[in-house]
Amino acid sequence: MKNHSPTKNAIRSLYKPELGNGTRQRVEDEKWNRIYKTSTEERRRKIKTMNFEEYASEGNRFIKDVAEELNTNRNRAARITRAVLHALRDRLPADDSIQFAQGLPMMLKAIWLDQYDISKTPVILRHKEEFLDYIYDRDGLAAFADFPDAESIEESLQAVFFVLENNMSAGQMRHIKNMLNKEIVAPIEDY
Repeated sequence: MKNHSPTKNAIRSLYKPELGNGTRQRVEDEKWNRIYKTSTEERRRKIKTMNFEEYASEGNRFIKDVAEELNTNRNRAARITRAVLHALRDRLPADDSIQFAQGLPMMLKAIWLDQYDISKTPVILRHKEEFLDYIYDRDGLAAFADFPDAESIEESLQAVFFVLENNMSAGQMRHIKNMLNKEIVAPIEDY
């Protein structure tokens, strides 16, 4: 009967790979050196910092661009952006919604994921009027002030998509537009 307890050599191999002559050993040695032979200063430089001021700045820049497109104040632009993003998010399947969120600036990711209930998506909206009504509903109590008429909802949708297209990759935007019905995409393309 063999003794299965680890020996000193086996324990030592957990800490540093032994010299070998194969490709696998070379890969392990390189990995070991990359992880453990770097100086503390080098490791600190490689650590990505959380720059909340930069995230806030990106979000503010996005809202400012929407406000300029709509010729309105920043607060109204933020509410409209939230309503459009939530309507779009709820219309997409959960996997595509999360994938799309990865391309958003950090602060817009927070807006995108705020109150997100994956179990209730996707919401089936096939016609432009249904989608515009859903945007109106997503704006909550401020909807009557933010959207005085049906044309303002469509203009808001166009403005938010215009700013999204300027801040995200063309491939991501094309993918999202392909997932929406042509009737919903038509006003966005007309902008």
